[in-house]
Amino acid sequence: EVALEAARLAIPELAWEKAAGVAGSARLDLLLERGRLIGVRNLRIAAGDGDAGGRVTMTPDGTGVQSVELDRARFGRNDVRVVATRIAGGWRLRLSGAALDLSPLAGENETATEDVRARPRLEIEAALARVWLERDRSIAEVALRGIRTRQWDEIQLAATGHDRHGRAGRFNLDLGPDGRGGTRLNLRSGDAGAALAALGVTDKIVGGTLEATGATDPTLPDRPLAIDLRLRSYRLVEEPAVARFLAAALLTGLLDMLQGEGIGFDRLEAKILWRDNAMDIRDLRTSGPALGMQGRGRIDRAANRIDMDGVIVPANAINSLFSRIPIIGEILFGPGLFAARVSVRGARDAPDITVNPLSALAPGVLRNIFGIFEGPPSPANDVPGASGAPVR
Repeated sequence: EVALEAARLAIPELAWEKAAGVAGSARLDLLLERGRLIGVRNLRIAAGDGDAGGRVTMTPDGTGVQSVELDRARFGRNDVRVVATRIAGGWRLRLSGAALDLSPLAGENETATEDVRARPRLEIEAALARVWLERDRSIAEVALRGIRTRQWDEIQLAATGHDRHGRAGRFNLDLGPDGRGGTRLNLRSGDAGAALAALGVTDKIVGGTLEATGATDPTLPDRPLAIDLRLRSYRLVEEPAVARFLAAALLTGLLDMLQGEGIGFDRLEAKILWRDNAMDIRDLRTSGPALGMQGRGRIDRAANRIDMDGVIVPANAINSLFSRIPIIGEILFGPGLFAARVSVRGARDAPDITVNPLSALAPGVLRNIFGIFEGPPSPANDVPGASGAPVR
């Protein structure tokens, strides 16, 4: 038995530390065969808020670790059972228990100098009651299988997330090889709000269904993941850009809904290019009984920045469109606002939002947003420019 009070112990990757001067002890039995260490039994470490116990088996030649079994590993918000076994080129890891805290790893990215070719192979299976992804964001009832070599080659994840109101929803994520040297993605959930909040995408969605499919785009130099995202029957809550538009348009009833139970939308469709540190939204369209929106832009996760441009159209303005054609440009900004261009730029948690009234709106935009005209979607340049002074 060894006293650890004078020792400083740390697991930097999981932000755990026992400072020198904090009580601690370790006990273990060494197994020797002809003077060679073959294993460790009855291992127990108690230090600070940490408590671990289990056994270690050495490789046949005694020069390395063959397996580690921890019947309990409790420290910080972690409470897991761990079985790690050496395999060819790496490790197989099995985790189970009450909680795993990965929040210290949130936001970490590979450094430019990191040689991913030197990474050991990792095969992981986990069944955990809760996994913390950030300090205040977690998923529950987690079943995970994954393989990582130079990158994560395969991930099968089934878990429960919670939306902004705490309502639970199950989602399934399947990431794997597409058979052509690239990656394929499938994501489905019967509760879009819970899934998107759990994955850290947005907490502004409530309810709805979600389906996302994607595959590596080999035609682009950096081979991003091209994703088609579809939502049905969801509600949008407390979205600042939409709130600014509704206030400018004097649509106080809709503004009250947005700040309360949310504004209902029938569908959302988006085409996204997903890169390691950024998400390029090439085309996003959503519509419902009250509003329609179209937008594109970039969300840079590494820089915590958003740059988006879009058009918002009140659905009730469609009824007045046909009586005004061909003089759409005479529709005035104010109580009779027909549409506006919205710009969102800056830090993701506090961006600058600008609303510009539109003096004209191409019919292609309405076709894309509401599907009220026949024919194929119009090109990107159908999103019009702004006219008039911005409302900030």
